[in-house]
Amino acid sequence: MKYFLPLLFSMYALSSKAALFLHNEYGYLQDITFEMYSDDIPEYKMPEISKSAEEVLMFEVMHANWTDKRWVAYTMNEKLLGTYKIGQPALMDNGDNKKIFFIASFPGTAGGTDLYMAEYKNGAWNKPKNLGKNVNTEKNEANPGLLNEHTLTYSSGGIIKKLDLRTFEVVELSASTPAAEKKPEPVVNSTVNTPVTAVNNAIVVKESSPVIAEKPAPMVAPAPVVVKETPAPSKVTTPVSAPVVSATNNNTGVVNMLGTATRDQMLAKYHTAIQLGAFSAPKWESFAPLAAYGKLVSYKNEKNMYVVWLTGYAGRTAAEAVLPQVKAVPGFENAYVTGK
Repeated sequence: MKYFLPLLFSMYALSSKAALFLHNEYGYLQDITFEMYSDDIPEYKMPEISKSAEEVLMFEVMHANWTDKRWVAYTMNEKLLGTYKIGQPALMDNGDNKKIFFIASFPGTAGGTDLYMAEYKNGAWNKPKNLGKNVNTEKNEANPGLLNEHTLTYSSGGIIKKLDLRTFEVVELSASTPAAEKKPEPVVNSTVNTPVTAVNNAIVVKESSPVIAEKPAPMVAPAPVVVKETPAPSKVTTPVSAPVVSATNNNTGVVNMLGTATRDQMLAKYHTAIQLGAFSAPKWESFAPLAAYGKLVSYKNEKNMYVVWLTGYAGRTAAEAVLPQVKAVPGFENAYVTGK
């Protein structure tokens, strides 16, 4: 019996001088099912070039197959069999140096969903690791996003936090000092909440995948990334007329600031959104609780008003499922779904 499948690893940039590339993908978590390995499992398929952070996560890090319209990975550990949640990857790519942060409901998590990280070294992705109790809480962690190579923001039970990737200290965006006085242990040695022996037995195709645990499903299951059997949804690259400004500038908090744009330009980029309103002088801190439900962006319309959207939805149905919770947040009772 063959215990390992042949793997092909693709890279976005082979030169050590490659420019830094940050790719954040917001949206709902997908299902990944772990099944028992056998000699008759389907041939492992992976694109020659993974075009999105989600494809990197599913194909390269998790070594999953897209089979019968579902993601499947194979294991020889009976304790890992089952279906779990994974997604919302944030990819940092600098040629040979890559890191990917993502949300998953693997076993041993501190809460319903935790924040994990994997690193690309020596031509291969290492084992994804839980970032530990200094980062993860008993509440759901969600929506990780890279602001730069040293800073990651994420939602923890609706509270937006910022993670310094050099020290792995966590602060709330409204705080000026680290949330925990105790300096966290370096992530490179972290196997918090995950037994090493279990991790090493996780996925047969490569010893680099975490252990899994049953977790509550998100509000809406997204349409998975489609490969070969079903064409993947096209990714619109039409930019708005002004570049994105760091979310830490101009006291905007967690809202990603865009330049002047029209509604049609914004819909060409995001397709579906929840419009929170149009404001002449927004109180940016009031939007922080809404980051738990999607990616916050703002643009200036032709009337010089700040229009604020929640984005990252697979379609109108997904946005409408979240809308009641958004409207329950004080001050946003008039929010509505726009786009397809």
